[in-house]
Amino acid sequence: MSRTIVLGLDGANWPLLEPWIEAGKLPNLAALREESAWGPLTSCLPPVTSPNWRCYATGRNPAKLGVFWWEIIDRERQTIRYPTARDFHTRPLWDELADAGRRVAVVNFPSGYPPSPIKNGRFAAGGPGAEDTGFTFPPEWEGELQERYNYRVHPTDVLRSARQVEARLEELLSVMQSRFDVALDLLDEDIDFLHITIFYINVLHHFWYRAQPTLAGWQLIDRNLGRLRRVAAKKGYNLLLMSDHGCAPVDTVFYVNTWLAQQGYLQVHLPAVTSRLGRWGLDRRRLAGLARRSGLAPLLRRLIPSRLQHALPVTGSVFDKEAKAERIDWERSRAVASGQGPIYLLLPPDHPDYEPLREEIAAGLAALRNPRTGRPVVARVLRREEVYAGPFLDQAPDLIFEQGPGVHTSGGVGYPHVFAEPEKWAADNVPEGLFLAWGPDFAPTGRVEGTRILDLAPTILHVMGLPIPDDVDGRVLDDLLAPDSEPARRSVTHRPAGSHADTVYTDEDEAEIANRLSALGYLD
Repeated sequence: MSRTIVLGLDGANWPLLEPWIEAGKLPNLAALREESAWGPLTSCLPPVTSPNWRCYATGRNPAKLGVFWWEIIDRERQTIRYPTARDFHTRPLWDELADAGRRVAVVNFPSGYPPSPIKNGRFAAGGPGAEDTGFTFPPEWEGELQERYNYRVHPTDVLRSARQVEARLEELLSVMQSRFDVALDLLDEDIDFLHITIFYINVLHHFWYRAQPTLAGWQLIDRNLGRLRRVAAKKGYNLLLMSDHGCAPVDTVFYVNTWLAQQGYLQVHLPAVTSRLGRWGLDRRRLAGLARRSGLAPLLRRLIPSRLQHALPVTGSVFDKEAKAERIDWERSRAVASGQGPIYLLLPPDHPDYEPLREEIAAGLAALRNPRTGRPVVARVLRREEVYAGPFLDQAPDLIFEQGPGVHTSGGVGYPHVFAEPEKWAADNVPEGLFLAWGPDFAPTGRVEGTRILDLAPTILHVMGLPIPDDVDGRVLDDLLAPDSEPARRSVTHRPAGSHADTVYTDEDEAEIANRLSALGYLD
């Protein structure tokens, strides 16, 4: 029976790595690439951690998952909230494997909090949406991870700047190393399927792109990749490398909601008190930092109502998701945007003005030029039915645009200018990620094109002897299988699909996740 290791490398792509590979700085990755099938991996739009890790794990597009970005915008209730693991309405591939009796382990999976029970296995959530407690199944595994590996979901401090990341680099590398230490010990238990995510490498991409701190992270990955490969070769595992999206340098921030407001599509009201606080520099980011340094953060979170916390701008005069919802004049607005591409119309599709409005906004976006470079701000604008298909299509953004070269799109409200120089990120996400397949069931075909993130789950399920749920959007990558391998000789089979229910975060969870996402730059 085939066994598989998946190493998930958040935000990785070959254009970032190839100069280091050619310079001999990543020898294990270079050697592995020589003996594998490898190439770009196309993400779902928008190319963001949420929902793309779930797109990988299920083989389904976001309209079959019910999540389209870090925000769930409910136009009927006029609310905006963070998605949790339970908002994703399909089961990940490891649930399928566990149900079939395979022993599985998942380490540091983004968009996996709170964790769900899993047969024959263990699960540890990770990424910005995970908390530092209650992140494992079974629950007692959390204590073992902390005691044995000094395992932490996040570094001690919330990382807010390139300088802070550099100062905390050793701690960040230690957090990344713990994932590999856990994974390698799990392989001693003869796990059938192992997934590991290295999330914080993408924090290095965002803040430093191809600078020394990022190289230090990749050299740590490269050393551990050599260890993984040796174990995989000894025990007969397939080894897959993949990412949820890629990254590329940015030179401009596009405040899409400010543009929508200037065009008359979005009406935002900023109370005088909170606007004045923002101008005085009394935003939640600064006050949270003072509270943490004084040791008063837990007490203040309990004493100050969450509604009052959200009344403060996250940074400057920019508000987070809950406050963003409260700042929008839903009755007078016709559109609102999330970051990095999604735009929601506030008219129902059967309204006579819906399609003209959609065409008008799409044309306006397509005509925008980056004032710093003269290049298009938007690479392409698509209607939701051109991108998504599934039971949650009615919850999808009505337009989705792919960011132009060098552009990071902020979904915050309250910023005074449409364009600005980046104050935080050196790089943002792009749809072209990274893929590599090596092992007894895969042919060393070299570079391959056309692989999608949606293709990985059905391929893994087939290689490991399971039928494919009949609603997946991806295909089995049978052209990459070794001709004499058992999966290549076996026909692909399918079975009916299933689903599961929702849950939500508490106000305290929302506040902590807002703080972490803001610090990492997703809300700026």
